[in-house]
Amino acid sequence: MDEQPAVALQPLGALGEVIDVEWLPVKSARCVDWARLELTVSPLTKAAMQANTALQKDSTKLYVEIFTSNQHLRIASSRQAFSSDQPPRQCR
Repeated sequence: MDEQPAVALQPLGALGEVIDVEWLPVKSARCVDWARLELTVSPLTKAAMQANTALQKDSTKLYVEIFTSNQHLRIASSRQAFSSDQPPRQCR
């Protein structure tokens, strides 16, 4: 970590609590600052669902691609948006 780390805030397009994060595999040894994540977002908190078991346990999956060297962030609603294993142009 840097003494003064860079911070970038981006809206994800979903409201709720992130209940799971999965790192998706990428095939680029040259691009160490590139990642793809699958986020599972629940509109309700875990505490709310435990307090009232009648609540629907719906969740949304978001797919996020992050390229930290230029703070690029791409958000998609399906994994097919990342069907290519090619890294961003900046890594090629």
